[in-house]
Amino acid sequence: MSWKKNELKPIMSFPFSSLIDKLRPLWAVAIFVLGFGSVLAQDTQIPVTPLQTVGGKVTFVQQGNGVDAQLDGTTFDRLSARRIVRHVEPSGARMIVEASDGGAPELLLYDFTKRPPAVERIGRRMKLTGVFWQHDEVVLKSAEGWYRFQRGTLTKLTSSKTVYH
Repeated sequence: MSWKKNELKPIMSFPFSSLIDKLRPLWAVAIFVLGFGSVLAQDTQIPVTPLQTVGGKVTFVQQGNGVDAQLDGTTFDRLSARRIVRHVEPSGARMIVEASDGGAPELLLYDFTKRPPAVERIGRRMKLTGVFWQHDEVVLKSAEGWYRFQRGTLTKLTSSKTVYH
């Protein structure tokens, strides 16, 4: 056996050393996916599944830095957002949309009983924790409190005996 100068030989060979050498390139991929995969996913949190409403199928389509709200393939609203959350009335007649681009979400009410759909921008930005549909109003729950949105007016609710469910 010839030894070259400054060459170190392992005293003991590990049985998994060849396997580790083969998997080494995959570690970089795994670190990238774990470290950056969630950051990349945050920019594409737009629901792509069409949603059936009384007015037709609603789809949200990413367009550059914004999102187009489409009814049966026709755009009826444009949102400056990377993420949206939909709160749909069980009948499919109305929908509250939280549209955010990092900060507190902008709130919108879509009424699909009108043609084209009525779009009402709710004047306050907030993250919703609950949406409760009533006959002609929607009650919104957030960390800031309870609000009612009725006929274009947002009102902060105070304590009462009314039960919303």
